[in-house]
Amino acid sequence: MQRPSTESRVHQVDPPPADKYKTCVPFLDLHTVAGAFVEGEDVESEIWCGVPPGRVLRPGMFVAQMVGHAMEPQIPEGAYCLFERQHDARAHALQGRIVLAQHRDIYDAETGGNYTIRRYVQEQRSGASRSRPTRSVRLLPLHPAYAPILLDNVPPDERHVIATFLMVLDTHV
Repeated sequence: MQRPSTESRVHQVDPPPADKYKTCVPFLDLHTVAGAFVEGEDVESEIWCGVPPGRVLRPGMFVAQMVGHAMEPQIPEGAYCLFERQHDARAHALQGRIVLAQHRDIYDAETGGNYTIRRYVQEQRSGASRSRPTRSVRLLPLHPAYAPILLDNVPPDERHVIATFLMVLDTHV
């Protein structure tokens, strides 16, 4: 992971405490975030990034650098992106959103870990009864060269949506 440069729109700052989550958010390594948030730990960052004006910021938001090509063209490799830590893991709140997800059955070769960034889609599988619905969660890439990640019948407490993608802030790397 590269730190934001002074030439990019997202730039490293040394904010006074009053400016945190008003003009800047922490810069976090995706691998660290995925592991720590699942364990219930808070992640402290010594690196803060100024965010271009016009965006309302709040605690739980962070900047991370995209790893891989699976979400291109919307999220280019190396782009600095704004995420928000996800506390509402209900499927209807996640449906269709791009998420940072972690599960022991995920191995994403691009990230080198048990986490990935994909579009979240949950659906009831055919053949399921109303009394015992069978849920299928698919984590879909945008780039056609990449395969979906299927998390069939994984209990909600075992799949972890760490954060939701909000926007690309900068593609300058």
